[in-house]
Amino acid sequence: MRALNKYLETKGFIFDEIETNGKVVLATCNNNQVAARTISVIVHDNKIYFQTDLRMDKAKEIEKNNNVAICIGSIQIKGTCKHIGKPAHIKWFVDKYKNKYPNAFALYSRLEYERVFEIEPTSAKVWTYIQGEPYIKVIDFEKKEYVC
Repeated sequence: MRALNKYLETKGFIFDEIETNGKVVLATCNNNQVAARTISVIVHDNKIYFQTDLRMDKAKEIEKNNNVAICIGSIQIKGTCKHIGKPAHIKWFVDKYKNKYPNAFALYSRLEYERVFEIEPTSAKVWTYIQGEPYIKVIDFEKKEYVC
């Protein structure tokens, strides 16, 4: 039971940090070339969402290799990513994204090639200190467990 509580506590901390800050660095890899860029995200139902144009490098890279990583502060998350449709067709996304990023929503969400992308986390690491000692908390989202 203690491990489950640690998993839920760590997962909650991660999603709270992402939701509060809103900006993360997204890393992709294609043809053994890595790329990283800052994106604006929202959290919904234990997944992370962003929007981008299908013609952008990140969208093309995700299409070829859906394994991604994001980081924010001392948190690193690995996961898989896919596009799930046009922003206008996903009501909860419109509501949350428009509220959090009104300018970006107004400029981009209506564009023909704009799509919503979903990141489903598979694992995460949180670098922290416990009683003054460095420590890494690791969780497995797929198994729903606190690893260490």
